[in-house]
Amino acid sequence: MKAVFAMLAFVLVLGAATAGTVTLSGTCSSSLVNSTSNSVYLRLSNSGNESATNLLVIPKFGGASTYNATGSAPYISPGQNETFIFHFHNFTTPGSYIGAFTVQYSQDQSTFFAIFPCEVNFVNATHSLASIVNVSQVGNVLHVWVINIGTEQITANVSMLLPPQFQSSPQQVSVIMPPDSTAAANFTLSYPKMPGAAYTSAVALSYLQDGLHYSTADTYVISTSPSHAPLSQYSIYLIMVAVLMVIVALIAVSIAKNRQRKGKSEAPSGLSGA
Repeated sequence: MKAVFAMLAFVLVLGAATAGTVTLSGTCSSSLVNSTSNSVYLRLSNSGNESATNLLVIPKFGGASTYNATGSAPYISPGQNETFIFHFHNFTTPGSYIGAFTVQYSQDQSTFFAIFPCEVNFVNATHSLASIVNVSQVGNVLHVWVINIGTEQITANVSMLLPPQFQSSPQQVSVIMPPDSTAAANFTLSYPKMPGAAYTSAVALSYLQDGLHYSTADTYVISTSPSHAPLSQYSIYLIMVAVLMVIVALIAVSIAKNRQRKGKSEAPSGLSGA
């Protein structure tokens, strides 16, 4: 019986070993950015069960530059946090800006990318009267609906914030929204299809009005549908399960035979006549 339990434990260990995941989440924060206060913080955490290694963080914000162009960390273990600090300058116009931090990391022998949108306010913290009300994906086409709740017409640019291996066509759509109206922007996406992977991305809306810059964003997740792996990928599991079933069956037969022999040996012998 020990062999049976050892075999079962081995199957469970193999199953756990193939389920390693890295789940990165990120939050950014900053005070009002100006010439004397220009620090922006990105805090990454890993809620998965495997470490992300060789991390490289690259800030991408239109209309701004950074003193330190990249950040790095050797690893983020499961349950661990890491904070990166960037110093921004050279925004062209006061107001709110939507950008993103692109994070490159390794898991086992593979390289992955994640993107974390972030809002930064330069000199003035502006609040957009245009917003993104819905994002939906049909196949590889992304449909974005935006609304203007203000009393003035807004001409805004809608764009995608995507990981490096993703592309959108077009890269940016200009929409004109009269007061209390909606508009739509459509993007065709191309991206790698990795079974079981999920990618965080974002849609950003921005516009200029009365000498100020306004921005808003909405995040969404692109999930690739799990593909059915070839039978050969599961052959080791099928063989081990089959062996386990054979062992259990042999043990059951052996126990049954032992009981049968024991029953015969304990049966009372017949009485001879006088």
